[in-house]
Amino acid sequence: MKKLCYLLVMAIIAITGFVSCEDAVVSTPLTVDTTLSGAKATISGYVTAEMNLQTYGNEVVPEGTKLLVEVFYSDLNPAATNGKWADTVSVAADGTYSIVVPADANGVSVIMTPFPFQASQVQQSGEQNAEITKAYSSASVSVSIKSGEMKTQDFVYSDADLPLSNNMVNVSGKFTANLTDQTTGEENVPDGTYITFQSSTWQDSVAVTNGTYSIDVPSGVAVTWTADFKYTKSVWNYSGETDPAKKAYENVLFEYKISGSGIFGSVTKDYDLNAGEGIDLTETPDMVTLSGIVSAELNDTQQGLEALPVGTTIYFESGNWGGSANIGANGLYEIKVPAQKTISLSIKAALDVTANGSTTTKVFTYFNQSSVYSGSDDVTLNLTAYY
Repeated sequence: MKKLCYLLVMAIIAITGFVSCEDAVVSTPLTVDTTLSGAKATISGYVTAEMNLQTYGNEVVPEGTKLLVEVFYSDLNPAATNGKWADTVSVAADGTYSIVVPADANGVSVIMTPFPFQASQVQQSGEQNAEITKAYSSASVSVSIKSGEMKTQDFVYSDADLPLSNNMVNVSGKFTANLTDQTTGEENVPDGTYITFQSSTWQDSVAVTNGTYSIDVPSGVAVTWTADFKYTKSVWNYSGETDPAKKAYENVLFEYKISGSGIFGSVTKDYDLNAGEGIDLTETPDMVTLSGIVSAELNDTQQGLEALPVGTTIYFESGNWGGSANIGANGLYEIKVPAQKTISLSIKAALDVTANGSTTTKVFTYFNQSSVYSGSDDVTLNLTAYY
């Protein structure tokens, strides 16, 4: 019996030793060489998004925006049951990209996924914020391509508001202004005066009551606020009388404006607002005459541009001043605007457009935010609207 046990032990040791001498099995990933002639393809394109609401069409996305590019190994080798080749490509300053991908004569499916990003979007003229940060994204696409081919795949990002912070904080305080010269100090602004608060993804307004306001705003993000109201102010008429008891006063229409920005923490904040002395609306500025022709591409069966229809309105604005001009015959308009002031103007009209044999309605726009007209000479300003 002892001999039998000894033989069994020796057999087990021998088998164990035999197995331990086998070569270890090592798995290596399938590699793909995109530099081999005849085993590659090229995909390139143009990447755009709505980055500026004051210009026609989309703009190129920020330089460095990335695209993820993937090819499953099974497309290149049926024996490969899992895994994939992957690389990224960056968008150039002119909005273009180009990448070499592995391919064969049978063709492969290239999965292309644009990376999301956040960036500032220029807003339309007259908006509270000149720029708002937006979240940009674009869906993945599959491109079928064979070795030796060159294909174009463009991407257009869509934009969306950033998610609103769930953390809100209360901001409250007094809202005063100098509403009369007959007393010293500040007075409460009129009841019902609205203050508008806004972040890049949120906006709300609050009415003043008894000279106070209270509103919940997002905490930890930049918040702007504005208010604008008119009030008939009692002002000294500067008749030369120096005795306060004999001063003569008159009622003059003034406009009061405030604007500001800040970041509020998580603790309730007392924040008083003051609109100051206001602006006398009875003062007449020097004016300059603008005139010209407003045109657009309304009919592709005719050469050149066509005049916008009679009655189309152009809106002009400069600080406390605003005006409008209706387009007359042959697209002509004329208006007097304040000199030496930044004038913004806009057009937005739904017009019929004839293209490719059919007529459809398009919304035409024109925005200009930074023009200053000096002197008393008339200025010719021709405008072209786009849809």
